[in-house]
Amino acid sequence: TGTGNKTTVKQADSYNELYFDQNGSDNILISDQRGTTNLIQGSSNGTGNSAEFDQSGTGNQAYTAQLYGSDNMITVKQADTMNVAYVTQGGMGNIANVDQSGVTQTANIQQFGSANQATVLQQ
Repeated sequence: TGTGNKTTVKQADSYNELYFDQNGSDNILISDQRGTTNLIQGSSNGTGNSAEFDQSGTGNQAYTAQLYGSDNMITVKQADTMNVAYVTQGGMGNIANVDQSGVTQTANIQQFGSANQATVLQQ
């Protein structure tokens, strides 16, 4: 719900799933999934938030929530097998980046407030 929200979705191969809610204005979702049984679940609430996902491989999962605020950014890139990312944001101008390539890696980022930055790189 809201105005000016934008979504771009690409899915290839088999059994990839995306469940995402946008509430507010000018939120952006970009999703690219390749491989098998990858999952994205999330939501953006507020104004000018962005969430970008790039998953390839098998059984990767991303769970994200932009609870409130504006101009928050989430980027999740996962490759290979059964990696999981959890990202929660509330506030303004927070940036979270997750990049995982390997097997059964887990990342968890929680950001509340303003202008926080976090990067997780696991290979």
